[in-house]
Amino acid sequence: QIETILMRILRGTGPHGLSSIHERIWEDGIFFIRPLLEISRSELMSYAQEMNVPYVNDSSNDSPQFLRNRIRHRLIPYLEAEFGPNVKQSLGRLAKIAFDESDFLHTYVRRIWPTLLTFSTRDLMAFHFERLRLEHPAVRFYILRRAILELAGVRQVDFDHNLKFQSFFEAGRSGAFHLPHGVLVRKERSELVFYRSGNENSSRSPNFEYAMSNCGTIEIVECGLVIGIRRISSHEAKKFAIRDNADHWREVIDFNRLTFPLCIRSRKEGD
Repeated sequence: QIETILMRILRGTGPHGLSSIHERIWEDGIFFIRPLLEISRSELMSYAQEMNVPYVNDSSNDSPQFLRNRIRHRLIPYLEAEFGPNVKQSLGRLAKIAFDESDFLHTYVRRIWPTLLTFSTRDLMAFHFERLRLEHPAVRFYILRRAILELAGVRQVDFDHNLKFQSFFEAGRSGAFHLPHGVLVRKERSELVFYRSGNENSSRSPNFEYAMSNCGTIEIVECGLVIGIRRISSHEAKKFAIRDNADHWREVIDFNRLTFPLCIRSRKEGD
């Protein structure tokens, strides 16, 4: 545990990396249980000797060639000698605090994910740019990690790529850049779109066309959306337009200027 935390500190990490390894955790739909995680090496060896359980020592665990071994045999003893024997306990508390913060961010991102995602397929994900811009950079980083995980199957994002990603949210920033593992990020109109490598020209939305003959609701099967139209007073219209439209999912139109049936369709070239 402590070796893992120190390795990640030396390499540069955030709360997710500092949270280290956990005895019980859900990850990517799998429940992992590590029953021996909190048991020390000396306890395991004593038990094996007492119970006559044969075991093998891996000689590579003593080789200074590997960073983990240098941390185990050099750095940790040095820290304990120079800064007190409670170094391991202090780092353990750090890991617990980092886990709680990381867990909160993961939970928050799961909750807001559907409100940010405008469209997704196996090869691309499109996000509402303005809503994403209003989120804290730490939240945007977790969105970035999840998008890469779902498109490329990896969760590692280095510091420089996160800086490029965050730069999209500066005033007037546009363009595109490549992430590792074949993921392209591109600003397109009101969206920020992630593409799997080789699918940059994929259509972001399906083709559909529906007619609404009157007020009511209609399901847009291709997009998994339900669109509703209802008639309201001019007083209520002001409330909708000004106060209650923070999510940009409502539009107020002069009813007397409409001619039914209304055509609700996907965007066409030239629109």
